[in-house]
Amino acid sequence: MPLSDVISAALSGPAGRIVEGPVRNIVAEVLRDHGYASPAEVQALKDDLTGLQDTISSLSAQVAALTAQAEALKAEADTLRAKAAAPAAAPAATKPAAAPAAAPAAVAKPAAAKPAAVPAEAERHGMTVDEYQTWRAQGLPGRVGPDGHVEIDGAAYVVDVEHAGKEYQLTRHKNPRVMVDGRMVGKTPVA
Repeated sequence: MPLSDVISAALSGPAGRIVEGPVRNIVAEVLRDHGYASPAEVQALKDDLTGLQDTISSLSAQVAALTAQAEALKAEADTLRAKAAAPAAAPAATKPAAAPAAAPAAVAKPAAAKPAAVPAEAERHGMTVDEYQTWRAQGLPGRVGPDGHVEIDGAAYVVDVEHAGKEYQLTRHKNPRVMVDGRMVGKTPVA
């Protein structure tokens, strides 16, 4: 019987269990000396990789769900934009039938372009979109009108148009004075 078989048989029996611990220590020391990972470190890396794969799978599922939600929100926003543009186009459709076909299309283009500009204008004047539209149509109390008009005790006055949309206050004297941005502005009666 060859020597390797004798050693193998000896290590597989009860004596092998006694020698197993020191042999493992020697193998670990040799691996460490040569810069190799120990079997325990390799197993820990395998466990870490398995955990990372599970995390990546979970994150992939979350990304897919968020993408689906984003697409649904985009579709909803597109629907809302279309609904918001529809009322602007509806008055053009109610024009008399005698009008030429080119005229309603020309009217519809500015109406379609207007909603995109309104929020920026409203924001610039510090108003909500509804306030801005009301202000443009009929003015708002306490704000300089679109044409620079203010109303004092039922009388209309004009201040500089550069103040249009800004809030104004009145000082109470014999002659009320208009204050915009904390400064007194001139007023001219409307004839």
